[in-house]
Amino acid sequence: MFWDKFVNLCIANNTKPNPVAKELGLSSGSVTNWKNGQTPHSTTLKRIADYFGVTEEYFFEEQPEESGVMFWNNYYNLCQQHGSSPNAVAKVLGISSGAVSEWKKGRVPQMATLKKVADYFGVSPDSLVSAPIGPVDLQLFGTKSPSEEMKLTEEEKELLEIFRLIPEDMQKLYLEMGRAYANSLKKG
Repeated sequence: MFWDKFVNLCIANNTKPNPVAKELGLSSGSVTNWKNGQTPHSTTLKRIADYFGVTEEYFFEEQPEESGVMFWNNYYNLCQQHGSSPNAVAKVLGISSGAVSEWKKGRVPQMATLKKVADYFGVSPDSLVSAPIGPVDLQLFGTKSPSEEMKLTEEEKELLEIFRLIPEDMQKLYLEMGRAYANSLKKG
C-alpha cells in the first residue's frame, strides 16, 4: 500500500521514486526495499509525507479507486456543488483547460496545483485523491439554486463530518436511506 501511494505521489509531482529519495538524503536501496513491500521507518515516513504535503496516515488509508479517477470525480463534484463547470473553476484558479482535459483522463495535478484546488474548495489536498467527495442533491434542500455558493449550517457540517467517517460501502446505504426518507417527505 505504501509503495503504490508513494509512486502515485511521485507521478502527480512529475518525478520518480529515486530522485525523491535522493532529495531526502535516502538511498536507492531504501526505494528497492519499499518496492518489495517494506514500509519506511516512522521518521523517514514523516519526511516523505512532509515532502508531498500529505499526512503520514495517507500512506495506509484504503484507496477505493485510482487517485487520478478519484481526483477527477471529486473535482467535478465540488465544481457542481459550487454551481460551476470544471473549466470555469480552473480559469478562476489560472489553470488551463488543457490541464482539466488531462485530469478528466485520470492524470493527477502536480502538488502545487492540487493545493490550489484544495484551498479553493476548502478541503485538504489528500482528500481530493484519497476519499470520495460525493455530489450534494441540492433539490433536497429546496431553497438553494446550483448557482449559489452553498452555505452549510453547523448541523449540516456535522452531518457531513459524520458521513465522511463512515466506510464507503455504508455511505451508499445511508444515502439510499436518506433519499428514500426525503422522497417520502416530498410525497407526504
